[in-house]
Amino acid sequence: MASLREIFRVLIPGGRLVLEMAWNKEDGLDHTEDIDKFNLKLYSADELTEMLQESGFTDIEFTYYKGFWLPFKGHVVPKGMIVKAVKEKS
Repeated sequence: MASLREIFRVLIPGGRLVLEMAWNKEDGLDHTEDIDKFNLKLYSADELTEMLQESGFTDIEFTYYKGFWLPFKGHVVPKGMIVKAVKEKS
């Protein structure tokens, strides 16, 4: 949360934040092993909306994209998430 507030602070009024989350709570995979192994935190759209609003962002939008397969690693991203938010103009 503190890093979102810092991003908000340094963005110019009207600036846009764009986040891409290949792994998220809504992607349909069980990430339990990777969460433990890499100390990850996954978020849902509702959680991100709350965090972004608390940090001062508005016009929050979510876009989902169909996943892909990386044959050399075997990773699957069935439902990636792109988040857009705006720092209101003063």
